[in-house]
Amino acid sequence: MVLLKNSIPIIAALLVCSFVGRVASAEIDVSQKLDGFDAFMIKAVNDWNAQGVAVGIVVNDKLVFSKGYGYRDYEKKLAFTPKTICPIASNTKLFTVDISWLITTALSLDFIPKFQ
Repeated sequence: MVLLKNSIPIIAALLVCSFVGRVASAEIDVSQKLDGFDAFMIKAVNDWNAQGVAVGIVVNDKLVFSKGYGYRDYEKKLAFTPKTICPIASNTKLFTVDISWLITTALSLDFIPKFQ
């Protein structure tokens, strides 16, 4: 259950990436694209028993959506907001792998060993 609880931010990030990839310009009505997203996130936070999640969507270098779901402090019922500061935890491993892949792909580095 801990794995699932810790996965909700990753799933939210994937959803955001999916949405951003489909937005062609800032002229698209974001509220239409996000119709039902609030209900989905509230249900996901409850179903996964997650404490809180923040979602931000950037289109063409402009923040078009930011909202928090759940609580930053469940016992005190303090809301999770887009301004809530979160520890980065083990996400540094993910960033390291992503950056390594980007460098390898961009520079076509053939000297990096291939693992099977």
